[in-house]
Amino acid sequence: MKNDKYEFLYNYARSSFDDELQRFKNIEDKASKYISLFSILIVGFTALIRFSGSSLLEPKKYHRLGNDRSCIDYIYFFYIIMESVIPSFKIYRYAKTPAR
Repeated sequence: MKNDKYEFLYNYARSSFDDELQRFKNIEDKASKYISLFSILIVGFTALIRFSGSSLLEPKKYHRLGNDRSCIDYIYFFYIIMESVIPSFKIYRYAKTPAR
């Protein structure tokens, strides 16, 4: 009788531990995907500014204000993208099963 009780408790603890491991692996996988995505976005954003606005590093001239405006637009659009992506980083707390 006691062996059945301990076997049940062992299996319950083992399944809870496996569930937590799987949850942690899912969170880790999600984080690595987001880091990869952000890396690609930052590289693309940097390349876009670098190749489209190489005159941004030269002294300011009045006829080049269009380039400044496009740089501001790029930064604004990057901000909008980040504003919509960052809320997906919320890590939800799951209710744990009570120990008996």
